[in-house]
Amino acid sequence: GAYADRVFKRWRTWLLTQSTAASAAAARRSRASPKYAVITGVLLAVTASAISLLLFAGIDGFSGDGLGFDAAALKSLTFGARERPADGADPFGPILKGTALIAACRDKTETLTKVIPTWIELQDVDEIVIVDWSSTLPITLDDLSIPSSLHTPVRIVRVLGEQKWILTRAYNLAARVARREKLLRVDCDHGVRSDFLRRANLPEGAFVCGNWKQARERDQVHLNGLAFMWRRDFWRIGGYDERIQTYGWDDEDLYGRLVEAGSKRIALDYSTALHIAHSNTNRAQEGVRFVEVEIDFNHLLLTNLTSWLSVPASRYRVANVYNSVLVVRTEKEL
Repeated sequence: GAYADRVFKRWRTWLLTQSTAASAAAARRSRASPKYAVITGVLLAVTASAISLLLFAGIDGFSGDGLGFDAAALKSLTFGARERPADGADPFGPILKGTALIAACRDKTETLTKVIPTWIELQDVDEIVIVDWSSTLPITLDDLSIPSSLHTPVRIVRVLGEQKWILTRAYNLAARVARREKLLRVDCDHGVRSDFLRRANLPEGAFVCGNWKQARERDQVHLNGLAFMWRRDFWRIGGYDERIQTYGWDDEDLYGRLVEAGSKRIALDYSTALHIAHSNTNRAQEGVRFVEVEIDFNHLLLTNLTSWLSVPASRYRVANVYNSVLVVRTEKEL
């Protein structure tokens, strides 16, 4: 029945993820031992064939149709989060008018399921991109209960092999994959009203974002990271500074650089968004207990560093494209 099919799909996704990770590990060991390389090559070839037949027979396979991407162009592609290819040359496709909602998380499927209904009901959203940053159990569309009648494409970008949550890298990746001229950046515990985009009415040369100083309720402080902005403005300043790899200050640093580049900061209307409450110890970075200390540390860190635009961003290699999921692995970390 439907339940059995969902269990099978989840198991299939998990097995594919694990097999891809195991293949990469075996390849690294092979470089150190030629003898091991021969044995590994034979075993991996047999295993890959068996898994392919089991997992993808009669299923969408690697067509990439659900993504709207050219699977052939993406095969083994290496790309940078901050690249700006020439018009018409981007393998992810052209940038279109409209708004993409982007989100990223790690092991937060339960919270995600509480807010994604608000994303689906969002008026005028053209695309939803979710980065799954190496969750223990990969996020699937089945987990999110996406209705089959939904016309808005929901795309998952699964990153393999990451040992810890790094927000800045995850959201730069989400913005890179998104194909719309405007970005609505939300956390996986942010819900939005169905008329959010219409009420925000983003003007040229401006961005809308949370401001913890103007929060009317304590829980609204956690909406500080919610931002609605032009994609071109986001990339003009290089996106998030990936040198911030722990909790805090990533949002205010981004907003400050947007303002310095000439964008006007507009305060979020807190009646159009909500935050699903949880403790600081339940945040994506394990061990985040002293939030203010983490924020101050990252703030001080950046004051002594050169411009983020002068530093190369992370690079990724495409591992697979299947069932509306793009699977990537870090090629070069900052």
